[in-house]
Amino acid sequence: MRGGPAVGRRDLALGAPALRVGAGWSARSGPWNEVARVGSAFPRWALAFALYLAISVVTLGHGAVTNPGHVIVGWVDFTDPPVFMWSLAWWPHALVHGLNPFFTHVIWAPEGTNVAAAATIPAAAIALWPVTALFGPVVSYNVLAILSPALCGLTAYLLCRRLTGRHGASLMGGFLFAFSSYELTESLGHANLALVFLLPVGIHLVVRRVDGDLSRARFITALAVVFVVQALLSSEILVDAGMVGTAALAIAYCVYPRSMRPRIATAAIEVLIAATAALVLLLPYILAALAQSQLFRSGSAFGLNALNLIVPTPITRLGGWTYLGVSETFQNGNYTETAGYIGLPLLLVFATFALTSWRTNRGTRVLVLTFLVSLVLALGSGLEVAGHGLIALPWSLLERLPLLGNLVPGRIVVFSELIVAICTALWLARGLRTNAIRWLVVFLGVAALFPDVGAGWWASQPPNPTFFQTAEYRNYLTRGESVLVIPFGVAGDSMLWQAETSFYFKMPGGYLSGVEPSSAEGAAVTDLFDGSTREAHMSATVAPTIRAFLEQHHIRHVVIEPGYQLAWTAVFSRIAPPPRQIGGILLYTLKQTSRSRV
Repeated sequence: MRGGPAVGRRDLALGAPALRVGAGWSARSGPWNEVARVGSAFPRWALAFALYLAISVVTLGHGAVTNPGHVIVGWVDFTDPPVFMWSLAWWPHALVHGLNPFFTHVIWAPEGTNVAAAATIPAAAIALWPVTALFGPVVSYNVLAILSPALCGLTAYLLCRRLTGRHGASLMGGFLFAFSSYELTESLGHANLALVFLLPVGIHLVVRRVDGDLSRARFITALAVVFVVQALLSSEILVDAGMVGTAALAIAYCVYPRSMRPRIATAAIEVLIAATAALVLLLPYILAALAQSQLFRSGSAFGLNALNLIVPTPITRLGGWTYLGVSETFQNGNYTETAGYIGLPLLLVFATFALTSWRTNRGTRVLVLTFLVSLVLALGSGLEVAGHGLIALPWSLLERLPLLGNLVPGRIVVFSELIVAICTALWLARGLRTNAIRWLVVFLGVAALFPDVGAGWWASQPPNPTFFQTAEYRNYLTRGESVLVIPFGVAGDSMLWQAETSFYFKMPGGYLSGVEPSSAEGAAVTDLFDGSTREAHMSATVAPTIRAFLEQHHIRHVVIEPGYQLAWTAVFSRIAPPPRQIGGILLYTLKQTSRSRV
């Protein structure tokens, strides 16, 4: 073969024998292979999934498993979990009742708002439809949160198995991706961003296609399905994957010899065809989303702080609270956006793997260079260390492009962490004489990543009054009426309460990842409801404004969570008769006037 030494068919992808340096590695030499001997009648991938699922239950789902209808996997003070519970109920409800699922009038009534423009996980909602119908949105949300790491582990395991041919090393690679800092952080409440199990699937398909193990038709069809489902889980992750994937293919084209480039170029063209097919299938959804999306938005927030790679946050058991003074400077202490911790042991493994196989293996170069690209993108518009901006980075130019300015660059670190997991598996697979030492170092890396389970990050109980959990609301509310619920929108759990009733009532507010009708943006009364309790105490001032709002929206009932009673009873005492205390809420019934009758 001209242009280089003779190579086999499998030399054309990351799964080439040259990179599969653990070809002589004994399947018995890794401690995790002992697991495979138990239940050997089951496929190894099923055993791997069962292991990841068990770890997910013990670490993240321990509280939810014992009390699934009341305790959630996530942080109760985070605003997004109720949005995803609402989403899990909304999509099946809309489809069953013949409603437009892309737009809803049940929140921000009567005007309504755009659902397609928000992060509402329609693919997960449809998949979990039976669970939601039988057990409610809280249980469905918990099932999703527990399954997310296990699915990530399974797909990463299968990818690593393809690249290494070793079960034990692949188990570790899957674990490191399943319980990476990214996955643990997003499990606090970003259900859409935690669903990244399709990323290894996409890479796996490309590897198989370049290896020649998949026909063109099967590859394009399978990859188009991956693109469609990922878009219906998180379009942001899909766009991130497009950027990093393009860079990876370009790097592979440059790194591999000329004799291999036609296959890489062909695969790239077929990826583009699959993306086009997915775009056509998703066109109605995309057009609906663009109706209320900002194509241009400058100034991306939440770039990764470089120190986060080696400094843990409080969600990590070892050192998380020790370095609190440093980690508090990451995104101003917003730990839901500080997902970059890899830790020194695994960074040492990655560096060792890169240095020892860089010159002898082109696949290593592709992995390392793609890691660097994804890391630079994740750093955002500028290099920031401990709250101090140092130099501008390429993202400062990319964020000016359509849609890219809407992305959160720090989340791109998921690709860096996936590559570290793959490289760790490869490093373990090739170790023969030093295998015990390698496993010891990697287990130190696992210990460094292990979450602080006892801190309560993944076991919390959102306020969920029995008034909504049971059928009690039917005795007081009329189906389809608009009810003012306080706390309002982003400030509380009203989205969950509405989902619990299968959208029995409407609300004049709501919260869908910041997507709201233009009439609500900056409106004084909605700003008041959003949580300004200081203004609420000034009842003489705000009571006329609130009365006008109630009449304008034809509201007869106001529901107040008892925790907000002191802030609002003085206001509503001027508007409505004394409230009933029912099922864990205060219910005000307003007297109908000729203006407020529907």
